[in-house]
Amino acid sequence: MSNSNVSCLLVVRLRGPSGLSTVINDTLRMLNLKRSCWATLVPNEPSVVGMLRKVEKCITWGEPDEQLLIQLLNKRGEKLQDVNAEEVLKELGVSSVEELVKKILRGEIEATALWKVYKPYFRLHPPRYGFRKSTKRPFKEGGEYGYRGQDVSELVRRMI
Repeated sequence: MSNSNVSCLLVVRLRGPSGLSTVINDTLRMLNLKRSCWATLVPNEPSVVGMLRKVEKCITWGEPDEQLLIQLLNKRGEKLQDVNAEEVLKELGVSSVEELVKKILRGEIEATALWKVYKPYFRLHPPRYGFRKSTKRPFKEGGEYGYRGQDVSELVRRMI
């Protein structure tokens, strides 16, 4: 379902904690999605996609575009304290966040490299003008949850 040429996926939690099993809650915690309207980047690997499928009813995910990731990091990325961002970027062999994002999307650097500078999640607002459809139906049936490919960028832009 998800493109194999994309190295990372952007995951957004849509629903809160009520009525969830502990297994699903634990999986969401492992994905760094502790609250609704939080987003994170995960590697596009079969094991991670399996986790996404398991908690599919609570989240939506897809391939982010470059502009969106740069916007997310600049506006919603929370830098870690006691970390010199310039030094970390130099260690990774890049000169700017924009260059780092390009290399992550190309698969030259793992998405987890971002977490050396930023917290492993983005706290977002609820989407401007609300969700278009029901959060209780899958995206391919006109709802909001589940895999949405490139369309994840449109939703997250409204949440920044």
